[in-house]
Amino acid sequence: MTTGESAPSAAKHSERIVRDATCAGCSCACDDIELTTRAGRVVSTKNACELGQAWFATAPAGGPSCLVAGRPASVDEGIERAAHLLAGARRPLVYGLTETSCEAMRLAAKIADWIGGVIDTAGGGASGLGGLSLHGVGEVTCSLGEIANRADVLLVWRANPRVTHPRHFSRYSLEPRGRFVPGGRSDRTCIVVDAAPTESAAAADRFVPLRAGSDFEALWILRAIVRGVPLDGARVLADTGTALADWQTLADELKGAKYAVILFDQALGNARAGHVQVDALWALVRDLNAHTRVAAAPLSAGGNAVGAGAVLCWQTGATGAIDLARGYPRYSPEEYTAEAVLTRGEVDAALLVAADRRPLSAAAQNRLARLPRVTIGSASDDSTAEVAFRTALVGRESGGTIFRTDGVPLPLRPALGAAGPTDVEILTRLERRVQELRASADRGKTPARA
Repeated sequence: MTTGESAPSAAKHSERIVRDATCAGCSCACDDIELTTRAGRVVSTKNACELGQAWFATAPAGGPSCLVAGRPASVDEGIERAAHLLAGARRPLVYGLTETSCEAMRLAAKIADWIGGVIDTAGGGASGLGGLSLHGVGEVTCSLGEIANRADVLLVWRANPRVTHPRHFSRYSLEPRGRFVPGGRSDRTCIVVDAAPTESAAAADRFVPLRAGSDFEALWILRAIVRGVPLDGARVLADTGTALADWQTLADELKGAKYAVILFDQALGNARAGHVQVDALWALVRDLNAHTRVAAAPLSAGGNAVGAGAVLCWQTGATGAIDLARGYPRYSPEEYTAEAVLTRGEVDAALLVAADRRPLSAAAQNRLARLPRVTIGSASDDSTAEVAFRTALVGRESGGTIFRTDGVPLPLRPALGAAGPTDVEILTRLERRVQELRASADRGKTPARA
């Protein structure tokens, strides 16, 4: 502080402006955020929605960078303990990944390969069971930029983006002025289909009620209408709670669009009918493309869930639920999910990387709590873990790459300096040490030459 400079003045000079930061508050990954930081904290945000404001405002976690058996320890000791635990396990689980960078995910996949483990993401891949639809039906999708510039009809199916993705309507889909929709909102028609009116329905031109649990029936009815198949109006009303005339109107609006987009929540694939409902939606999109240009765009979960699926697919050929025990990847979305192997008691150790345990059932969480495990993440303070590494928060305190909900990768521009090691730093050291231990073990099994 210079002579005569007041404390408030010094605090003011310590402020720093960070422009074009990328927000991981939801999977829109808006990259036009302006932040003001002071004394290691984000004190104000510009352009961020309420989810983004909360994400940037979260106080950095305190505490030691490493706990071993609940006591503070050096990172070196933690790496050695964690490597021996994982390398010595008979059937380990690597789980989480959705709240970290793609670079960290790649390292976690390499560790899973070295130890012959099961690897799965929170939610079982980029889109849960709905990911099976890619194999069975295929996808006609688009980027957020295409929606903003081309879409003149927007159908929101069982989703509420105004709550889950607050800037989706204003920045990407409903309101922006685009190349082929220069009038913005005035050039677009928006229809919401849901069990009850939502915040998104309030912004739409029309709301179509749909009885809960009848998504498959409604989507198949729309397919029949698009294909010109005659239907029984009484049966349609009984199956969906909505008259055939309303479905006919909706089908006509989609067929008459220049470029229609269907937004849907990926939880649709985890409902009662599983991936069959998502199959029906993608099949409807395929049928509509015989009349006009139609795409569907899933609204993925927050964080970097899409990136987790992309990285695992790049590394193993599947987006999650992968077993590497035989030295090559085996994919089975019902057999090798974290939920399945935990509830069956098949794993004897776990590596949790930025893991959200909430998607797991109570039984699976209880089993996980009894396993020897290594945890890595910004909120990793698990005193009951064998080793817990507390790392910098990805996106706010450390950089990397994140995937947007439409599969577009974006760079993260950290606004704050990292107070501790990053996920990538810990996983790099852990992967190297695990590789050394496994190589040593393999040499010990190799018979000596005569």
